[in-house]
Amino acid sequence: MQFVSASLFSLEIGYFVPTIITTSSATLLASRLLYLAAYAALCLLSVLEHGRSITPSTFLIMYLVFSSFADVIQFALLYVAMNLCSFSALPVAIFIVRLTLLVLEAQNKTSILREPYVNLAPEEKAGFFGTTFFWWVNSFITLGYSKILSITDIPPLPSYLNTMKMRDAMQTTWNKRSTLLATALVPHIVP
Repeated sequence: MQFVSASLFSLEIGYFVPTIITTSSATLLASRLLYLAAYAALCLLSVLEHGRSITPSTFLIMYLVFSSFADVIQFALLYVAMNLCSFSALPVAIFIVRLTLLVLEAQNKTSILREPYVNLAPEEKAGFFGTTFFWWVNSFITLGYSKILSITDIPPLPSYLNTMKMRDAMQTTWNKRSTLLATALVPHIVP
């Protein structure tokens, strides 16, 4: 994944240098410079988040989705104006590498997780697309379609649905309620 993000950054440098040489438009230079800064930050954030998070990075995925959508619109406009301007293959290569990075960033990290995190519930390890479209359920449904499920096939519950935590919270609330009720029912003795 770091190789793909580094290649995206290098492609953007390859697109930025000719823009500096051939263009005198300050707006175009500023936009290309912002793209270059964004891809530098994307490389750094990809490396940092990949090693420190159990889920795929929602921020990176959303950035890649929206920037890819903007590129699709730009390609459509360039296709319409194809006879008016020249077209470079470098933006297409950047778009393909960005889509590749999007696919790689959206992957589940179960295979690289260490011991305390391996046995987490599938929905806790799912990223943005996994939780939005319930992709974490697909493996369980496939397993249930192929055989009769047993108790060992059922994935663990997420930590926020832990029954002991809920029981303790309920017991605390019940104790508070019963002490309030007991103090309200005790007759006040006036001396």
